[in-house]
Amino acid sequence: MLPAIVALKYGIKGWVSAPSASSASGSVALGEAYRMIKDGYMDRVLVGGLDLNVNRTVVNGMDAFGAVTKFDGPPELASRPFDQARSGTMISDGGALILLETQDSASQRGVKRDDIYGEMSGFGLNCDAFHALRPTDSGVGLVAAI
Repeated sequence: MLPAIVALKYGIKGWVSAPSASSASGSVALGEAYRMIKDGYMDRVLVGGLDLNVNRTVVNGMDAFGAVTKFDGPPELASRPFDQARSGTMISDGGALILLETQDSASQRGVKRDDIYGEMSGFGLNCDAFHALRPTDSGVGLVAAI
């Protein structure tokens, strides 16, 4: 429903999608938008993601999975996804929208190359059917996505 609300509010016409892939939904949406542009269906796509996790159902469910961090220190140090001593995820809410577009589209809008925040050069998606919250130790699913 959220993409439709944004489209109605701003008069945006064209392709509308809302992929459902748990916490990866925004990434999947970005990948779909990238492919729509790469394959020539669109010149620009407003794409985003929204996650509303701070509620009893999600917090209790993630805790039951053993996915919630057990960190007992300063909150600003709790999020450390690449630390070997990490103990789980931090649950939060968040959302963002970005405009993904071709270089030609940006140029037509008067955007200078130096004003572009980033460039997307590919997208990969895979399921290794191993665990809901972590990949296999061998990383075979991650390698396949790349």
